[in-house]
Amino acid sequence: MGRDRFSYGSAALVGLLVGLLLWGLALGARFDRHGPGLWTVRFDRLLSCGLDYNGPPFAAKRILWLTCGESGGWQLWPLW
Repeated sequence: MGRDRFSYGSAALVGLLVGLLLWGLALGARFDRHGPGLWTVRFDRLLSCGLDYNGPPFAAKRILWLTCGESGGWQLWPLW
C-alpha cells in the first residue's frame, strides 16, 4: 500500500513538473535575476504578464507582484 502511494505521488509530481515546463515553453517564460532578493518572471508570447518579487535586502518585507502590460500591477503577497 505504501509503495502504491509513493508511485502515484511521484507520478503526479513528475506530471506537474512536465506540465509546468510545457506551459512555460508555450508562453515564452523568461527568468531574470537582478540581484539578491530581486527577480522577475516574464511571459512574452501569449500573455504580456509577469511576476515580480522584491525581498530583503531591497525591501523590508517580501512582496510578490503580478504585472500585465503598462499597468502598475497588483500585489499578490502579502494581501494587506
